[in-house]
Formats: sequence, C-alpha cells, structure tokens
Amino acid sequence: MNPGNLLRSRYRIEKALGAGGFGETYLAIDQDLPSKPQVVVKHLKLAQSDPATLEIARRLFESEAKVLAELGKTSNRLPELYAYFEEQGEFYLVQEFIAGPTLTMDLAGRQLFESETVEILREILAGLQVIHGQNKIHRDLKPDNIMRRLSDGKLVLIDFGAVKEVRQATNLGKDSCSIGIGTAGYMPTEQAIGFPRLASDVYAVGAIGIQCLTGIEPHKLFDKDDLVFRWQHLCQVSAGLAAVLEKMVAPQVSDRYRDGMTAAEAIEKLSIAPPPPPATAIPNPQPRSAPTPVVDFIDFGDNKFLKFLMIGGAGLLGIPLLVGVLLLVSTLPPKPSSDVEPTTSPLTENNSNNKDTITTNNSSNPSLTKSEIETKKKEIAGYDKAISINDQDVNAYIDRGLAKYDLGSNQEAIADYDKAISINSKIDTAYNNRGIAKYNLGNKQGALADYDKAISLNSKNALAYNNRGNTQSDLGNKQEAIADYDKAISFDHKLAIAYTNRGITKYDLGNKQEAIADYDKAISLDPKSALAYNNRGLAKYDLGSIKEAIADSDKAIAINPQYALAYNNRGLARFKLGNKQDAIIDYDKAIAINPQFAIAYSNRGIAKYYLGNKQEAIADYDKAIDIDPQNTYPYLGRGIAK
Repeated sequence: MNPGNLLRSRYRIEKALGAGGFGETYLAIDQDLPSKPQVVVKHLKLAQSDPATLEIARRLFESEAKVLAELGKTSNRLPELYAYFEEQGEFYLVQEFIAGPTLTMDLAGRQLFESETVEILREILAGLQVIHGQNKIHRDLKPDNIMRRLSDGKLVLIDFGAVKEVRQATNLGKDSCSIGIGTAGYMPTEQAIGFPRLASDVYAVGAIGIQCLTGIEPHKLFDKDDLVFRWQHLCQVSAGLAAVLEKMVAPQVSDRYRDGMTAAEAIEKLSIAPPPPPATAIPNPQPRSAPTPVVDFIDFGDNKFLKFLMIGGAGLLGIPLLVGVLLLVSTLPPKPSSDVEPTTSPLTENNSNNKDTITTNNSSNPSLTKSEIETKKKEIAGYDKAISINDQDVNAYIDRGLAKYDLGSNQEAIADYDKAISINSKIDTAYNNRGIAKYNLGNKQGALADYDKAISLNSKNALAYNNRGNTQSDLGNKQEAIADYDKAISFDHKLAIAYTNRGITKYDLGNKQEAIADYDKAISLDPKSALAYNNRGLAKYDLGSIKEAIADSDKAIAINPQYALAYNNRGLARFKLGNKQDAIIDYDKAIAINPQFAIAYSNRGIAKYYLGNKQEAIADYDKAIDIDPQNTYPYLGRGIAK
C-alpha cells in the first residue's frame, strides 16, 4: 500500500512503519472520526491462498483479533484494537497508535541504576499480567515492542506474536510447531522450538532487565554451551535483584516464575536503594527564546496587504519580550472598518514571579525579593568559605555558580562551572548549567556544545535535552528541537516546561492543535504555569476560539498579575470581539508594567484609531517607533492615521 491509499473507504495510509515475515505495518488516518486520529494498520499476508488455507486463516484471525480487542479494553498498558476485517483474501488489524519512543531508544546502550531497572520491570509486568490473566502469551516481548507513551510516560506493550501465529499456522499447518515466534536473546528454548508457555514471556522480561543493568543486548551475553546469560560481572547489582532475574531467565521452564503475576510479586518484595543524588542542577530550565522577525508581502490585485509575523524575543527569563502580531494594512482610502486588524503569535516569556528567573546582565535578578537576594548572597558567602577550606570541592563550585546564576551574574556563574569542570570533567550538571548561562549571554553555539557534552555523560539528562531543544529551535532547527523535547519527556514525563516548549515549536510549524495538546499537558502538570496558559490562549485565538483565548489570558494574569504579555494578548482578543475600550484598558496595563513594550503601543494605537482618536493613535505609533525603529508597522499605521 502506498501513501494516500484508502483502505475500507476509511483509513488513509500515511506511511509504512515496518515489514516482516507476517506482513506490513502502516501509519494511517481514520477519516471517519472528526479528530482524524492516527492509527496503526497491520496487514497480514498469507503465503498460500487456496480455499482451505483461507478458511483456517479466517477462523484463527477472528479468534485472535477478539482476544486483542478484549485485552486492549482491559488495560491502558496495551494498545486498543479498533477494527479487524478481511478484504480480497487478506486480513487487516486497526489498532491504537502509541506516540512515543521505543524502550530500545530509551535504553540506547545505557546502564541503568537498580531502581530504574526495577521500575521498568514493574511497568512491563503490569501489562503482562493482563495478558497472562487471559491465559494468553505475548510471544515477542523485546525493547522494540515496548513504547514509552508520550502522553503519560507509561510503558505500553505492542506487536503481539498472536497474529504472526495465524500466518504460521496457515502456512505450515495448524498443528505445526517447527518454527518459533520471537526474537533471539529474548526467546527461551521452548519457544524457539514452537512450544511457548506463560513463563516464556517471563524469560523475555528477565532478559530486558539484564539489558537495562548492563547496557548490552542479551544475545551478546548468552553462553551457548551452558545456555545461560553471563552478566553479573558487568554491573553493580544487589543479591536480591540478581536472584530474581536469574530465576526469570532460568533455562528450564519449571525453574522460572510461572507467569507475570508471580514475577511481579517477586519484584515487589525487593528492597532497592534509590540512585545517588546528582549534583545541584538549575531547577527551572529556560523556555526557548523566539526566532527572528519575518516579513511577507502578499499582493491581492489592487488591494495590497503587508503581513507582519513578528515573534519577539529579546532574551531569556525576566526580560520583557515583544509579543508577535499579525497586522493587516489596506492601501485603500482609510476607513475604520477595514484598515488595521491586530492579532498575535506565541511568546516564551516566563512567569516573572518565578524565583528562578534570571536576567542577561550582571545585575541582581529583578524577580527576586530583597530577602531572597540577601539569602542568595549569604549562600555565596558560605560556598566561598567551603572553597577556601577545600579548593577542589566540585559541588561547592557548582552550587555557587547556581546562586550567582540566580542573581543574574552569568559570567561569574560560568567561571564557577569552568572550575568545577576542570576538577571533574565527568559531571553532566556542570555542563548543562554552563550551557544555560552561555545561552543567556547569546552564545548559542557554546550552549549547544555544553548540552551535547552533558547528554554524552548522562543520556537521561532531561533538562539538557530540553535546553538543547530550546537552542535548536532558536537556530531554526524545529524538527531537531521537537526530537529533543520528545527525548526530555521520555526521561521525565512530568517535566512541564518541556511540554510547553514543544508546544511552542509545534505552533511555529503550524501544528496548533498539537501545540494546544502540549499546553494542556503542561498545565495538568503545573497548574501555575502562566506561560502555558498564555500560549494556549494564543493558539486558541488563532483557531478562532476567542472567548477561550480570553479565559486563558485571565488565568495567566491571575497567576501572575505583572504578566504584561498576557494583558496585551487579552487586549487583542477583546479587540477581536469588538470591545475596543476594554482592549485599550488591557494595553494600558501592559504598558504600565513594561513601558518599553512597543507592540502594546502599536496595538493601542490601532484601537484608538478605530474609535476615531487619530491624534492619540499617532502618539502611540510615535512611541512604538521610538522604542523599536526597526518595526515597519507603526510607520504604516501612523501614515494611515495622518
């Protein structure tokens, strides 16, 4: 099937996801549903098409599909089956599409701590218990068939071997057991020769656990003479967990846990110490700054419009940012009903009440209270003392750098991170934090290099992936940025700022509904994120949901009453609804908070012009030009008003 093909007059094929001995798998769009969700279509191909084989396949396929449908409804750890059908002697399954990385991508050759390994085992066994509770066998458990769902971070088991068995039975005869279904390294002997048991799945789970601890694929650890894995010398593992894993992968079925339930019970009885705490990290990674303004001329015959899509962004947290606007100017004789119309684009200004915000100069952070500034200074004095006693104290340098960062002293923070790295070049936190400080000073390539280094030292550093995504987005590498945000979320599915930043980048790419979904998730994780509410309101505004946009601006303002951007955006939405006086009140408030907010002056000028106050409109355009003489729109607006 090729992209664009329509299956059953409903499922439009987007692309192939994979192919194997049993058939092909495709990503498709369900066009019958209003939301047009993505689904997975599995196409089962039979090697033989005689009537007898077809009848066997039909009966087995229907039986197995019913099992898959029941399992998918029972647990959210398994994909839901939406449909199964036959067309022209070929068989199809339509299943839920699980968006996210595979466990293979998550592991990427890393060695996990015991606590991380145990958590993965628990999650896999949560799905396996449902399957085994129906006395069914997965048959092909491996990291490639386990997805980390982006929406909630949970592991989901996919690609059951059951349907593959239908093809095998029809090709070789229903009772044939000559070929095993599974993958080398994760498949025990009895399964390889065609006699799988519930304990065969347990073997696969144990092999995955060994891979987590060693960072090595299990088939590379297998001793072919003794038929066992040799692995404990390659990692640090407690006697308790080692014993459980060895029992899971015992060569004899009778020596293993009999099913997922008994294996899960054994895991729950373990007492596993948490991983060692990392060095202090910057607690709130920055949202990305916005890209360079773009100007696009559009000609509609005699009626020419100049469209400005200007996404502001003077810097990072705590710095006033310009709101993006979409402004239409007619060259026809000026009429208040058709001359100028404002709108907006997403910004990445952070909640200025957040105590972790910083500035891009060496002055104290204006978002900190006087008492917080004094506390930071006392912290620095304490670190000074610790360093005077031991000038090789890496953590003292990192912590002092963080305190200086909080005060906006980026250059001094970098000096402390440099010192920490010179003492111990293997601490990922020092590189991540130094990258943020470099980013604040405009050194984006230097920041990228530091994030890369942090990730090379700790490939699970969610903050470093998030921050690298911010920088990639600023440099115009949108898809690379989204990949980094995906990775950050896969490692820390509660990192609200990563969802917000991914939403901003998706918005930039025109995927406004997907952006809203990310903002929704960010808000569910951090209900106090004024940034997420503000940007969700902008996306809703662009989609025509003006009242919902106002509600989001209201929420952002309630969280942060000094959020100039949110007042400006609410003014835009009120203007759109015809409430020009209310819009002016909002612009007044935005300007009172940030007297250098050029776009707010421009937008207020528009509203005043529509109300017939041309002289006042001209005064606002003059002010906007004084603040930002490179912005063409106020010149045009002023020309129309004159």
